[in-house]
Amino acid sequence: NVPTWVPQIPKMKSASGSFQNKEAGKVSGLYAATTSESVGALDEYYKAEAGKLKLTEASRTSTQADGVETRILAYEGAGRVLNIVISGQSGGDVQINVAYQEGQ
Repeated sequence: NVPTWVPQIPKMKSASGSFQNKEAGKVSGLYAATTSESVGALDEYYKAEAGKLKLTEASRTSTQADGVETRILAYEGAGRVLNIVISGQSGGDVQINVAYQEGQ
């Protein structure tokens, strides 16, 4: 059910859930997945995909605690919004949560 414009990593191991809501011309939703890709590689992937969609970076944060790196990315433009959380340890599976919105 995820719209085709929303980036989904090619090497997704599993999708652990998704949700979508359509109301008053606005579509919003969320999907969660895991992958063996690194946090850095995923960051670069979403940055490149956002560029293809003509979305600009609205915010970016990065934290590291107990060996777990978490990056929170936000992109917006052309009536679309992507909020992405990437979290994982080096050498382990990485969890991805992508929230999206389209329309006003």
